[in-house]
This record gives sequence, C-alpha cells and structure tokens, in this order.
Amino acid sequence: MCVTASRVRKRLGFGRRSTGRRANRQYRALALDAHDAKVPENGRRGWALERPPSIVAASPLPPPLRLAGLALGGMMYRHHVHCRAHQERVNAMLEEAQCPVQPSGLRSAFSQWPSAGLSSSDKELYVQRLSKAIQLDTVSYDDMYETDPTQAPEDGGDPRWLVHERFNKWKEQEWPLVYTHMQVEYITKYSTILTLPGRDPTLPPVLLMSHQDTVPVQEATVDEWDQPPFSGIVTAPDARGRHWMSLLVSELNALERVIRERLERGEDVRGERTVVMSVGFDEEVMGIKGAGNNSLVLQERYGQDSFAFIIDEGSTGIESEYGLKVASLGLSEKGSLGAKIEVDVPGGHASKPPRHTGLGILSLLIAALEAHPNPHTLHSSSLYLRYLTCLAQHAPDMPSDLRKRILDPAQWPALADSLAESDELRAHIGTTMAANVARAGAKTNALPEHSEAIVDSRVGWDDTVADVQARYAVVMKEKSWWTASRGGGGSIAGREHAPITPSEGPVWELMAGVVRHVWGENVVVAPKGMIAAEQNIFRFRAVPMDEGENVHTVNERVTDQALFGITQYVYELLVNLEGWRE
Repeated sequence: MCVTASRVRKRLGFGRRSTGRRANRQYRALALDAHDAKVPENGRRGWALERPPSIVAASPLPPPLRLAGLALGGMMYRHHVHCRAHQERVNAMLEEAQCPVQPSGLRSAFSQWPSAGLSSSDKELYVQRLSKAIQLDTVSYDDMYETDPTQAPEDGGDPRWLVHERFNKWKEQEWPLVYTHMQVEYITKYSTILTLPGRDPTLPPVLLMSHQDTVPVQEATVDEWDQPPFSGIVTAPDARGRHWMSLLVSELNALERVIRERLERGEDVRGERTVVMSVGFDEEVMGIKGAGNNSLVLQERYGQDSFAFIIDEGSTGIESEYGLKVASLGLSEKGSLGAKIEVDVPGGHASKPPRHTGLGILSLLIAALEAHPNPHTLHSSSLYLRYLTCLAQHAPDMPSDLRKRILDPAQWPALADSLAESDELRAHIGTTMAANVARAGAKTNALPEHSEAIVDSRVGWDDTVADVQARYAVVMKEKSWWTASRGGGGSIAGREHAPITPSEGPVWELMAGVVRHVWGENVVVAPKGMIAAEQNIFRFRAVPMDEGENVHTVNERVTDQALFGITQYVYELLVNLEGWRE
C-alpha cells in the first residue's frame, strides 16, 4: 500500500511541531550541534536555511537513533519512489484504456442523400434486391471446403458451387451502372473484384469487402421459421432469411448511387481515390478460395498495407447501454482454430461393447475440453475494456460501483471474472471453444470404428493459435488411453487474430464522423473487437442491434430501416473521400 511520508511519520510518533520562540531555540540548538553544524557559503556557522524545518527534535539525537533515523528516511524515500512509479504505471494504464476522442458529425458537400429519407421507389428497390438475394440460397456447407470450386460437375466437381454462377449473373443485371462503369474481374471462378479507378493514382485506394454465401439451415428447425428461410418473403417492417448480414447489397446500392449522381451532374464517375470492392463466395467455410485468393491478387497489385482503410462486415453495431447510444467499431477480429478430433478403435457388434465405444471416447475428450475453459483477461489494451471505459465515461445511468471497477486497474481481474459468468461477455475477453459437429457410426447395432468431431475455437487477442493448441494437448494427454498429436490423432487448421486498428488519426475521424452524422451527435463511437473470425480495417454492422436479430439461427431477420442505414453509411463514406487525406 502506498501512503504519504507524513502519514508514516505520524504513525511512528515523529513530527510534532513546536511553535514560537521555543521552536526557534530548539532549531538553533540542533543546528549548532558540533556533529551537525557546517559553514555555509556566507561564512557564518549554522544551517544555510532561512526558515526552521517543520520537524524538529527537542534535543540532538544520540548516534544510535540517528542511524535509525537515517534508515527510516531511506525506507521512506524508497517507499516514495515505489509509490510514484506505481502511480505512473496506473496513470499509463488508464491513459491507454481511455475512450477515443469523439469527432463531430461529418457530412460531405458532395452528399445528396435526402434529408427527409429515401424515396418510396428507392426503398422498394432496395428491399426487393435483398429479397432476391435471399431467394438465391447461396449456402456453404463444411464439406465444400475440401472441394475445388473451379472444377465442373461433369469432371467430378461439386455442383453446389454452381449457384454462385447464377448469383453473379443476377448481380450484373441488378446493378448495371456498377458493372458498366467499374472494372470487373472474376477470381477463382466466382469471387469478384470490382474497381473504380481514381483520378489521382498517388492516393491510396480504399477497399469494401463482403461475401455472398451464408450458413445452412438445419432441417429439424425449418418448421420453426415464421417464413421459409429462403423464400425471400418480406413482411413489413423486416425481411427474414439467411444472407441479411452481408454488406453486399448495401455496398452495391451505395456504389450505384454515387455513380448515378456523378453522371447526373455531368462529372467524371471516377472520384479522386480508387475504390475497390472484393466479394467472396466461401466466407462461411474459412474464405480461403474466395476472399483469400482475392487478397493475394490485391496484395500483388497494390502492395502490403496499401489501402487507406478497409470496410468489412462485423458483429458490432449500435446499441443502447445505460442510457447511452453507443456505436462500436470493430477494430480487430479474433483468430480461429478448427480442430478435428478423430478416434479409431476396433469395431464389433453392439451386444458386446467395450467400456467406452469410439463415440464415448470422443464424448469424454470433448467434455474434458469443456471442463478446462481458456483463460479470460482484461488489461489496458483490451478492446472490450476500452469499450467499457467509453460507457464509464459517458453513460449517465451506469451504476457507480460498476463505473469505479472499470476505472480502477486493481479491480480489472475481478471484473473479468464477473464478465466471464456471461456466455456472451466471456466471448469478448478470451478464447472460446465449441464442439459443433460430430460423426460416428452407420448402424445402431454396429460399434463405430471411426468417430470424429470438429471443435471450433475463436482465438482471443491475448492468445495465439499455438497457445490454444498446446492447452488442448495438455488436457487430452491427461487421458491415459489417448495420446494427443498433431498428426494421426486429428488435424488442425487455424489463423491468428487480426492486427488492431488504431482508434485515432484521420481514418478513425472519418469513420466515426460519418457514424455520428448518420445516427446523430449523441452517439458515442467506441472501439470493440469482432468475436467472429493490415492496418485500418473497420468491421461495423452499421445497424442498430435491435434491428437485426437471430444471427445464424431461426428467424434471422433485418428491418428495412437497418438496410437503408447500412446503405447510407457506405454512401456517406464514399462521398467523404473527396478531398480527404489520411
């Protein structure tokens, strides 16, 4: 504990002040003692002090007490230095965890977005486009990861990839201005790179990213949907169905609007800065063949870290927290680790089973992993702590005790433990693990020779893929009847978490300024991490969280207003690029 030197002296009984002439006499007696006196520069014998010290003794101290006093003084000095260093560390931690400076709302002089909102014809057009996108049913299944999308079905290719050919043709027909005025490239057959070259090639380009695939619907849950999941039926005020979370439709709407307005004004459709749009087709199965190959092309073309900023979809958005409207920008995303656990044992008839079947062993392994969760942490550079700090500094209705815990570094470990009690919040402060797929056996009366499960982990910002692998191996090796290995016992594929985008500087000011223009100056823009899987990559849902629900589950939906808001956000970013410099 750090306490002041005066408190230490008081506790030890030293430091009572003497007043008046008595104090002066005591001062003189102490000062002129033969052991302590010295000759100052003015030649007069005595202390070179104009005023007596505040702490004096009634008489000179004996030598043993002088030694004790020197020792105490040394201790007090070291204590002071330690406390000062401790306070400096605390101040540095609080400074790092500060909520970013909030820029003013940013509206470009080139913006023609109607202040009264979109026309009824534009609203109807945007909603119908989303409806059609849902109907095209571009589902990615896990086993498609192992197949080659460029291989034709007649040559042994997977016919399920063909839906993307139809989807790409539909996009060309639905957004003719975009596909006429932008350069179009198809990479790995179905992924797309659209480029609108800028007038000034010296300015770094910007990149819009999206994907056109979605996750499947479990057959057992189809009847639970209010509308068939791929019917595209729109029931005001929302559209239900897979695919809604993609930025694809909104980004194309925004690009179309910018190009049309420039044509109507008789201007060059090109802006100052090159705009690139990258569309993947296998994002839900790691995205390696789609966006992965697109990124290789773009890196070769433009170079490493060449984009001024990148916009990608995210799970963060606009929320109401403790009386505060907060827009959370995703500054990074977690890594991922997909581990396939395989158990091979002798088969046989189910009437004579061993103590543990292959499926039973697999279940015990999964249970062992779940019984040893990954650690969770909060520290000054934690994205979620910085989000909480924004709430603590701006939210009027936050309980005072919670506010104190957030702003006190000594309480961060206990706060992390409290947050970890919630499944949703635990995902923001550590690595998660979920066993999602299991396969074993072909018949009820036959013991399975081969059993396997796929364990999905989202690797937190304080972990690496190797850290999580090692942790899982230790847990599994505790089982005497099984030996964990990288090969033979299973296969592992993983990627590290993305770099953390800065929350200051021109790019942050542009992004946050547009957010506050579209959704209001009362919105606080806070940094956050993407818990779903280059510098200046911003992942933002651009939609109030209550206007889009049930992600990847029954009755997935998005409201009309959310769709319009996403489109306006991307549009305002594009028109604000004119004259902007990073």
